[in-house]
Amino acid sequence: MKKYCLFLCLGLGLITNVYANDWFVEAGLHDGGDKLAGVTFTNGSSSSIYAGGLISFRTGVNLDMTTNSQLRFAFGYKFDDITASNGSVTFDRKTLDASLFYWLNSVWSLGIGVTQHLSPALSGSGVVAGRVAFKDATGMIVEADYQLSSGMYWGVQLTSIDYETVSGTTKVNGDSAGILFGWRF
Repeated sequence: MKKYCLFLCLGLGLITNVYANDWFVEAGLHDGGDKLAGVTFTNGSSSSIYAGGLISFRTGVNLDMTTNSQLRFAFGYKFDDITASNGSVTFDRKTLDASLFYWLNSVWSLGIGVTQHLSPALSGSGVVAGRVAFKDATGMIVEADYQLSSGMYWGVQLTSIDYETVSGTTKVNGDSAGILFGWRF
């Protein structure tokens, strides 16, 4: 499946390089999903990692379909992390997204699409050393973007996705809501 997605993205990349209307880079903050890990620090405070969190970075291309619609293809990285002096825990995955966006007017657009999360894993080091690998997962995304200027925008993204451990013994809800900030160029 990973090779198929890689070849699909490379092919789309070659096609979109010729027909691209604009490229974008984007950062986001996300919240939601099941709790994967929790850490209590020596000072009594605690922190948790959730399957829908926390930080994302994406880059991709928008292709005009009609005057009011665009196809968006994106590649990204999404992760949540807890770091302490004696160890760390991280949940991370690579993302491939394909969405159809419709422009409601000159500043608002709505999109719906699919997302593929590749190599999701919960990894620990130090006193929490270990790794739990999850199968690649497919989900849905819905997004609303507001154009701030000719190049900058912010958006809200909802993701619906479930993760399953490689062994198949555990399923985890990775649904999330996120706020995005991006630049088109």
